[in-house]
Amino acid sequence: MRRLPLAVGLFAATALSGQDSRAAVVSTSGPVRGEILAAAFSGDALVVARRPDGRVDGRRGEGEGRTLRVELRRPGQPVTVLLNSVTKDTDTAVNLAASPEAVVVGLLENDDDTAPSRVWVGPPSGPLREVATCSRSFLVPAVAVDGPRVAWADGGCAGATGRSFEVTPASVALAGVDPAVAVRRTPVPADQVIAGVALRGDAGLVDVLRPTFFAFASDVRAFGPQGLGGVREREPFGFLLPVGLLPDGTAALARASFDEAFEEDQPDERGRPRCSAETVVLAPGATTRRPLRIGGCLTESDETGQVDATVAGDRVLSRVEPLVPRRSSSPEPISITSVRADDTDLKTIVSGSFRAPLGLAADGGRVGWWQRRCAGGQELVVADGPVPALKACSLRVVTRRARVRAGRISLQVRCSLGCTGRIVDDTQCGPQLLRSFVLAPGTRRLRLRVPRRSRARGRVLLRIEVDGGPMRRAVVRLRR
Repeated sequence: MRRLPLAVGLFAATALSGQDSRAAVVSTSGPVRGEILAAAFSGDALVVARRPDGRVDGRRGEGEGRTLRVELRRPGQPVTVLLNSVTKDTDTAVNLAASPEAVVVGLLENDDDTAPSRVWVGPPSGPLREVATCSRSFLVPAVAVDGPRVAWADGGCAGATGRSFEVTPASVALAGVDPAVAVRRTPVPADQVIAGVALRGDAGLVDVLRPTFFAFASDVRAFGPQGLGGVREREPFGFLLPVGLLPDGTAALARASFDEAFEEDQPDERGRPRCSAETVVLAPGATTRRPLRIGGCLTESDETGQVDATVAGDRVLSRVEPLVPRRSSSPEPISITSVRADDTDLKTIVSGSFRAPLGLAADGGRVGWWQRRCAGGQELVVADGPVPALKACSLRVVTRRARVRAGRISLQVRCSLGCTGRIVDDTQCGPQLLRSFVLAPGTRRLRLRVPRRSRARGRVLLRIEVDGGPMRRAVVRLRR
């Protein structure tokens, strides 16, 4: 989660359930260097957490992971840096929540089973102040925001031994952006930790984890001025994270299970495939959750267990992958879908395979995500409705015959969206890297040094490895 001001338009408050005949209004940022970790709307701006020199799709950058930067990106204005935090590890994980009045950030340095964690709170104009810290923690601190109110997981730090069943006392902290406002803490049962929080006014829901011998079990409880309520729902082996509260009080929850019986390759009692992560809802007064049909399985991070789901207005949005893997050489498509809490009016907002939405943010009728930028880096996108499928990046070699001069040839290539990647000589056994490239959209020329073995054959077989696109091959005849 970069450099140029984000070109986010001011959209009318059009619900995602609006007319499909209307083309969506879409705005895309300029190039964003490094790796975006999280984003959240703050009025007409986006708050973005990123690693400026992080890796993108496995490609490493210098100084990777050593800086976490939180920025405010407002249309037509310079980027405002809210936080620069130096971390000791490359696998920093972040929870981020924002509103027009407040920003709250939870960070975990993921270098081992336990790692330092911190929480910052402040207004979108900055600065952010540190309100909680653990020298050793198991989870990314849970955070939530509702207008000027902010909530975060306080305490629940790992003990000296680092064992999951030895934690310091934990509570849900509720406060305002103004540091003069007193913090109200709602304690949770001893030896338990907080995994997720959803906030509406001065009350909400919290996911409290009960450590077991193998993993965690989740209890979802209400909290408010009267303290912590009883268990409303339970997940025996996994997470049941509150991701938002709808206007009628219905809670949206992201369920991620550690139980092998819930893995995607295990059928349910009717013989149908099932997901190890899904979006569910819990209506007011209901005694059990109800799964939502979100068009696939909820995506989750292998490293942190974090899932991508949120609430916007009266709809639940999720980042999903197919329920059943496709038999294809292309990557599985990743989509952002939107559905009403009563399981009606399912819409796909965006979808892509080689180039897919990498994260999710939503506010009213606007949906934001970040994706690979074909010409290098990443980019932020904001839309107020469904958009066409994301096109793969591609490079086409226009030259079919090339003259060899001083062992080199000049190739004319075409990238419609720009492209980054590598060109490999695959003429015979023992492929050889010829060069890497970063090209802007359009037709460009590339100079390549052709190995002697290929020059002797009079032709070169090129393997084009494009980041965010399919691999292609091209044969170029050589002439002297």
